[in-house]
Amino acid sequence: MGLGHTLRSLNRREEALDAFHAAAKAGHPGAQAEAANPLRDLGRPAEAVALLRELVARESSNTAHLAALANLLKQIGARDEAIAAFRQLIALEPANLTLRIELGHLLRETDALDEAEDVLGVVLRQMPDNASALNALGWVFRKAKRFDAATDRFQKLSALQPAKVGALHALGYGAPFSDWPCRIENQHST
Repeated sequence: MGLGHTLRSLNRREEALDAFHAAAKAGHPGAQAEAANPLRDLGRPAEAVALLRELVARESSNTAHLAALANLLKQIGARDEAIAAFRQLIALEPANLTLRIELGHLLRETDALDEAEDVLGVVLRQMPDNASALNALGWVFRKAKRFDAATDRFQKLSALQPAKVGALHALGYGAPFSDWPCRIENQHST
């Protein structure tokens, strides 16, 4: 299976795919799932999704296969299916907060803002200073036009990560865009 990884890192995708298929035939565990990556790289995501769905159907408790499927569905824009897969993963790994953050992002993208707030709230109740969850929840509030709540989250994020430009950038998005010219004028007039 190492050959498949090496070939993939060298962008020799067809050969990598062949190597993973050979490793799968030889009974190497995980090789079949690894074949999904070069399929995706080769512009054949439908085949990669089908392969991962087959693996998940055979081994429904295998979180590695389900995570690969969830992430691939997210990458190709199949958000509703990705949401369902992340929900399955959370049912299998309820303590995995990263999965909840990913689900929160997807829910925001599909305008399920109340549910996104609930999912991210679970993370923040367990880890109040989780920067990823604070950022994601700030964007949920921003999309819901709850600008004060968004600004609060982005300010906390900025305080947690004062040297990170991304946190400061997000803070600027806490206010409605219509307030920006006014804020800029006020800065220049003093």
